[in-house]
Amino acid sequence: MKFGQFLLKRLGLDKVSVSMNLTLLREPVYLAEKRIMAAITFAAVDKNNHLELMRELGGYLQDDGFLELLRNHGGKAAIMDRLRKGAKLE
Repeated sequence: MKFGQFLLKRLGLDKVSVSMNLTLLREPVYLAEKRIMAAITFAAVDKNNHLELMRELGGYLQDDGFLELLRNHGGKAAIMDRLRKGAKLE
């Protein structure tokens, strides 16, 4: 699933200068005995353009409800709805 474009538009960032991709894995991959179920990649034309996108994503990754959607392979519509509402930190 690709949600990076939505976050870029939300932040007012130019999609040509920065990009993000979120991939949810059906089967885990293990790295140093840690279970990996998602991969996030960033691409930017310089060393600064991706920083705001990373800050925004960091907020979502602290949101228990958003993490639960990812862990349970929530549907694209549910994940997009959560992105539209914003991260809910306590």
